Amino acid sequence: MTTLTTLRASVRLRLGVSASDPQLTDINLTEMLNASFIQAGNLRNWPWLQDERTFSTAAGTKDYAVDDTWRRTLLLSTEQGDIKFRTRTDLIRSQSQAGSPRAWTYARVNGVDYIRFYPTPTAVETVTEVFLIQHVPLVDGSDETAWPDWATDFPMLQAAQMAASKIQPELAGTVAQELGRAYEALKDEVMPVAAGVLPARRSGWWV
Repeated sequence: MTTLTTLRASVRLRLGVSASDPQLTDINLTEMLNASFIQAGNLRNWPWLQDERTFSTAAGTKDYAVDDTWRRTLLLSTEQGDIKFRTRTDLIRSQSQAGSPRAWTYARVNGVDYIRFYPTPTAVETVTEVFLIQHVPLVDGSDETAWPDWATDFPMLQAAQMAASKIQPELAGTVAQELGRAYEALKDEVMPVAAGVLPARRSGWWV
């Protein structure tokens, strides 16, 4: 995985500035990179930002805390099949009070995020969840991003565009064009996987 030091060096190289340039300090550049990884992560359900866990329901319990790294749930399923997402309004109107979970929604109780099942489980069942993970802020130079090395050009160029708009406005347009091409290339790499077709890449997502 790519380190923060490498990412900062890549942005500076792209803009032709040195590490000693007071207009683009490590602190400023780190803030831009963290913002760019959050923005890039929000654009699509990138496979390298997905994780999986299993947990068990308990009779009479409808709310289940999310994982510490959780950002958004993509799938919940049991041996009975997928559990469908519904809005809280729809579920409140449901007549089913207890049984095997057939639907779920988000719930926030006292500032804590939960998955809420409807109807309320009446027995122990194993639930598999696929979810998107949060971006862990890059702080130290040795900190590594969750993105595979080959995919980091896109968020790096996002940070470069942010920096260019502040210190080199004349480059912002050019970097924006490169950013667009990088995004399209990344989508082309990922889309075959979503369609069930193996990509041309042979080294794996995380190399």
